[in-house]
Amino acid sequence: MSGYYFISYSRQEITFVDSLSQELNKRGYETWIDFQKLVPGRPWDDQLGEAIKGASAVLLVVSKASMASDAVHRERQSAILDTERVILLIFEACPLPEELVNREWVDFRLPFPESMRQLEVLLKNTPQLITQDSAKKTAPQRGFRMPPAPAWLFTFAAIGALFSVLMFAVPPLLFYVFATGSAHLSVPSVATAAVIALAAMFIPWTLLRLPWKIRQRNYRYRSVQNSLLIISGPYICVGILWFAATIDLLIIHPEPDLQGPFVFAVMGFLGVAALIAFFSPLIAFFMLRYLPGLYRWAGPGGARVHSRSHWPDPLPPMRSINVAIEHATEDSLFATELLNTLQKAGHHCSTVNYDTNPSTIVAPTEPPPDPSPELSNAEVVLSIVSRFKTASQTYPESQMVIPVLVETCKIDTKLSRLQWLDLRAGYSQDYAQKLARLLVEPSVLLDTLGALPTRLAVSYPPQISNIIVLLSYLVFSNLITLIYIVFNTLGEIKTQVHPSNYIVFIVSAGGLAASLWLIRGIRMRVIPYKRVIISSIVLVTLTLIVAFTAMFTSFRNTGETETGGPILLCLYGLFHFYLLLWLPILLTRHNLRLWLPEG
Repeated sequence: MSGYYFISYSRQEITFVDSLSQELNKRGYETWIDFQKLVPGRPWDDQLGEAIKGASAVLLVVSKASMASDAVHRERQSAILDTERVILLIFEACPLPEELVNREWVDFRLPFPESMRQLEVLLKNTPQLITQDSAKKTAPQRGFRMPPAPAWLFTFAAIGALFSVLMFAVPPLLFYVFATGSAHLSVPSVATAAVIALAAMFIPWTLLRLPWKIRQRNYRYRSVQNSLLIISGPYICVGILWFAATIDLLIIHPEPDLQGPFVFAVMGFLGVAALIAFFSPLIAFFMLRYLPGLYRWAGPGGARVHSRSHWPDPLPPMRSINVAIEHATEDSLFATELLNTLQKAGHHCSTVNYDTNPSTIVAPTEPPPDPSPELSNAEVVLSIVSRFKTASQTYPESQMVIPVLVETCKIDTKLSRLQWLDLRAGYSQDYAQKLARLLVEPSVLLDTLGALPTRLAVSYPPQISNIIVLLSYLVFSNLITLIYIVFNTLGEIKTQVHPSNYIVFIVSAGGLAASLWLIRGIRMRVIPYKRVIISSIVLVTLTLIVAFTAMFTSFRNTGETETGGPILLCLYGLFHFYLLLWLPILLTRHNLRLWLPEG
């Protein structure tokens, strides 16, 4: 086996191509993919043309997106002219141009191991066009077929969404029960009503849309994963409490109106449906995270931002070069970290700081007549790209420019034609040391440190995502407390409302607003780091105190044993103490310091 195989594809199939390339490499086949082999700082077109000419064969991923892509069309025409072999990998059946109809093909809509076996057979055999006398038919051009893993998730998500719609009827029913005092449940009814009402708010935004997003391949991996993880807690509580209420009504304390086989069957079905529906977010979360088939099926927004980050063998010889780092003021900490690491490696470094609005930074259309000395003398320019600076003042056609992406944003057209390095998964000293060592050899830089080109995916460093999830739980907690105190006030309105109810309501509403403010500020990178530290600790502590105050207020008249108060208080307290323990660990992470402005 000699040579390499060039993979031509649309960005819509980036996750499939990433998985395919890894599997081919495991089987001993070398692949050439743009995000692994392109040299940073050089325009793509010339490198792609050279790679196609030297390839043993071109593996063309067929989909509606790739057949409509101008870039794939150019690669296809070049492949037909410069190579003897083009193999079609059918990811999605669609009409094919005349020059591709008789080419060899493999149907990757089938289970992945079977498709890989067929592809390996083709690669070991000599090229052969499909004719009318051939035993094999031409490639399919119509018909939809979903691979097994996404088909299972689609079915499961659809069933879970259908069952969870039943939740919409529960909050009004329990509201009526508590307002009129017409019935009593022996389970913690107030907590049940609060959690159900809260979880019902998120049905249309998560579960009901998930099956369609899976079908259309337009879900965003981190966004859906975090949403499923956030709502799993309330949904599981709802499922357990609803199931317990059903058992209580049917078996432990049967109501006279709920007798008879039909009513028993209906209520039993609803109890089981609760468990299925409300555990579905957690199950869907693990399926989405760990099933390889779902990763291959995901579109560009479903790609996970990760880096291979391995040391090449052998290492290129080390030498010192002039490096310039251009950045916005808000990204000064990232620039300083890179500067220190590069200087320790022996490079001569300088920084160019743009203290201006990103819309005023415009990429030049020709070499600037009077560039800054730092940029003009640099052999390599590292351009840190974020929402605060999306373009570069350099001219990439005459200078090696390497964009370094630190957050998801819309990149300037000229920079988007260059292959970039991706720090959206987080900054580490190991990554920076590899970058400093490999700057002298750009040809191996991207293969070592490159990440999937997933500009469309919403991505934050893991520590930032964890903080957002934690603060989202605080939003839930304050919402539950608000609903809890409203139900308790309704129960006291016929007698006398305790003044503590008003205090708890005001503080919980303030905690809810503060949590949402912190989430937005961290995402937009506008709140100083110290302010986030102080605000988060105060917020968790106040939320814990207010939650306990609300529950004690509620149990004041009803009695602890009657409503299961001690158990509920212990669970709620342990949950908040868990948040309080994790908060200092998350807030002291280095990437959070780099992400937020100083102050």
